[in-house]
Amino acid sequence: MPIIIVLLLTGFMMFLSFKYMTRSLNMGSRIFSRGFSSLGSEEDQRVTCPNCGRQVRRTDNPYCSRCNTSF
Repeated sequence: MPIIIVLLLTGFMMFLSFKYMTRSLNMGSRIFSRGFSSLGSEEDQRVTCPNCGRQVRRTDNPYCSRCNTSF
């Protein structure tokens, strides 16, 4: 009887560790795919819209959804 409990506990712990490991691997690959040059602070990742002053994400072609303009 105690062997069954130990096996159930180890199986559950392996399931949780596998679930956490895959989630952390996905996060790591997402950070790695963005590149090390874009790992700066959040202020470096944003740009201000010249029309309304809203902070939008810095991309090749920034787009403000509030005033529907790209700049």
